Formats: sequence, C-alpha cells, structure tokens
Amino acid sequence: MERTIVLKDGRTVHIRPLLATDTDASLAFFGGLPPEERRYLRRDVTDPEVVLARIRETIRARWSGW
Repeated sequence: MERTIVLKDGRTVHIRPLLATDTDASLAFFGGLPPEERRYLRRDVTDPEVVLARIRETIRARWSGW
C-alpha cells in the first residue's frame, strides 16, 4: 500500500510501509529527538533491537492482514 501524495505547498511525499532496511534511518530519526521528546514513548527507540523488533511486528501484522 504505497502512495505518493501532493501537499498543499506542492511538495510530494511518498508513503510506504516500513521495511527491515529502514532500521538505520529510524534510529537516526529517533536519536535526533531530544530525550524529553522521547520520554513518553513506551519503548526505548534509541535501542537498535527495539526498533528492529517494532519493524518486524509491523511487517508481520501486514502479512497477517491486521
């Protein structure tokens, strides 16, 4: 379920499901957030194993039709 949408300002955004290859980009994104912004997240999103597990859960859910 991939889509490319055009924002009101004319920029385009490509939206797609998470992939296992997104682990490094996810870690970089979450690592760039200030600790106070991550404080209320349920999981430690700076831990590579946590991020990879979440991506795997998302992939499994997609395959199971959830």
